[in-house]
Amino acid sequence: MIDAVRELNPEIKRFETSVFDGNYITGDVDNAYLQRIDNMRNEETKNEGIQAELSNLDMHNMSQDYAMQR
Repeated sequence: MIDAVRELNPEIKRFETSVFDGNYITGDVDNAYLQRIDNMRNEETKNEGIQAELSNLDMHNMSQDYAMQR
């Protein structure tokens, strides 16, 4: 891919290929950073699932309360 692009435009000296090789041009992305991001996303997903369950429970409880009032 790099060779094909260089053939079309030899002025390009550096390519962003981190998606393929894990070498980020910013220099500050390493496995520890990626793991922290992954862990945060997993925690957020867990929290969203818990919130959805609580919301469903609230709706269930409210419908039970409403049924008891009738």
